[in-house]
Parts: sequence; structure tokens; C-alpha cells
Amino acid sequence: MITIQKVDYEQKSILRHLLELYRYDFSEFFPEDELNPQGLFEYKYFDHYWTEDSRFPFFIKVNDKLAGFALVRVLGTNDKNETIYWMAEFFVLRNYRRLKVGQGAAYQIFNHFPGAWKVAQIEANVPAKAFWRKTIDSYTNGAYEEIEEADWNGPIQTFSSVSGGNGAGESMANTPSQILIGSSDDAAYVRNKLIEFNAKHVPNGRYEEVNLCLKNDKGEIIAGLNSAVCWNWMEIDILWIQEDNRGKGLGKQLLEEAEQIARAKDCTFIKLNTFSFQAPEFYKKYGYQVIGIIENAPAGNKHYYYKKDLN
Repeated sequence: MITIQKVDYEQKSILRHLLELYRYDFSEFFPEDELNPQGLFEYKYFDHYWTEDSRFPFFIKVNDKLAGFALVRVLGTNDKNETIYWMAEFFVLRNYRRLKVGQGAAYQIFNHFPGAWKVAQIEANVPAKAFWRKTIDSYTNGAYEEIEEADWNGPIQTFSSVSGGNGAGESMANTPSQILIGSSDDAAYVRNKLIEFNAKHVPNGRYEEVNLCLKNDKGEIIAGLNSAVCWNWMEIDILWIQEDNRGKGLGKQLLEEAEQIARAKDCTFIKLNTFSFQAPEFYKKYGYQVIGIIENAPAGNKHYYYKKDLN
């Protein structure tokens, strides 16, 4: 999962550290860039990215881990009244190179700033020239120009970007370079995107989490029920009772409360699933009927699916 994230003021020191790595790499192609007396590279415009509205700093992340950064600035407007953006600096850590991380991040940045773009490389930086020519060619389907300017020693690619990934570069920008294990935030993002899609295609689409819990006098959770209202039903995902508090009617209390909420929200039925080693008979006592069974899931057990009509 390749993402870009705006660098907040409080994160300046992180970006400064990454800039040191970047300037060290870049010194191979620009030997005039020397260390200061403290043994550090200096970046003249660093603080400007939090004091000028025309500058934008971004982290590049892979699966929520730092993988590089990009600095973007506005140069002005062209004769079509399009904003002209300049890729001031772009850096990907060595261990993420050749995995299309740079390409994916570049696509997202181009899409984030629709308008006219200029991306320049110094003549000596052969790897950068190859990367940007390939990346911009695939993003624009070849619809770019390469120019030279008197005040720059090297090629400059010029092109127009698109908004929100619609148009040139869409399929490549949304194609993962590798499958990664997603974080809980990644999972929530995917779930919300599917919910958005469903809501567009089904009338009265909705998804609303309904989570209940019971606590003791110490404020400790001793029982809980996690569910969600989807369209015209409630789906109970988890019902849990602390072992010391089982047999006290807490499960019944939570189940009845969930049912009242479902009725208030005009749900026509409730569905849930449980295993043979949990409490399948418990749900039958409260009007739930078996609508499906998967044998040997997990091995030696059964997986039950229940439904209760609320008519």
C-alpha cells in the first residue's frame, strides 16, 4: 500500500533526517554540494515549506512505513491559467527502489495537484533521468514534452496531470507493485471504500456500527456485542461474555438490547454466525433459526449461520 502523507509542522525533524539521506545520495551527481562545519548538508528552502502557501511537503509511505519524501512547489500559472507545479525534490529509500514505489508515489502526487507540471533532472543524474522519463511516459501515455531551459543543466519533462486518478495513468496508479499485509487503518479504508460503492448502487444504502458493552463497578468490560446495521438488517459479529460472568443473563441482556435497536432502525431481520464449540443452542432459545452449516470448520467442528425475522 503506497501512500503520500502531508508532513505536519511537528514532523519537520523527521523530514530533515530524510533530507540528509537524500542529499548524501545526491552528492554523487552534484559534488559541489558540500557538508557544513557540523557535518550536515543544508537545505536552503527547508523552513519555507511551512511558511509559504506555494510549497507542499509529503512523506512517501509503504504499508504505513516511511519510504521517502517529495517536495512540491507552485511556480505560477501558464497562458491557459493552469497552475504550474514543480517537483522540487523526490527521494525513495534504496530498499524500496525497483519495487515501483517511486512510480506509485509520483502518480499520486500528480493526481493530487491537477494542472501543468515540470519535472527536472540534472544532466549528470542518469538514473533519475531514466526513472522520470519512464514514469511520466506511462502516466501520460506518452503525452509529454521534454525541454531545456537556460537556467537549468538537464532535461525537463512538461505535461498536464489529471484529477483524482481519472484519465491518464489511472490503471497504473491504482495497480499495486506488490501485495502487502495491511494495517488496521488499511482495512478500515478498504471497508469504507466498499461501503461507499455499495451505497451508490443500492437504494437507502447504509452501514452503521452498533457496539454494546457491560462494565462492572471498576469500569472493566465484562461482556460485549459488536454489530452493524446494513441496509434492512442487523449483523451481529461478536457476542462475548467474560468467563466468570457467564450464566448470569448478560448475553440475553445484550441480545435483547441489540434487537430493540434493530427494530428502532427498521431492520427486518438479524443474522449472525457461531461455532459448535461456542453457544449455538443459546441463540435458538431466543428465536434464531439455522440457515446454514459448514461442516468441519474448524476441523472437527461446525460453523453455524443464524437468522431471526423481526416482523
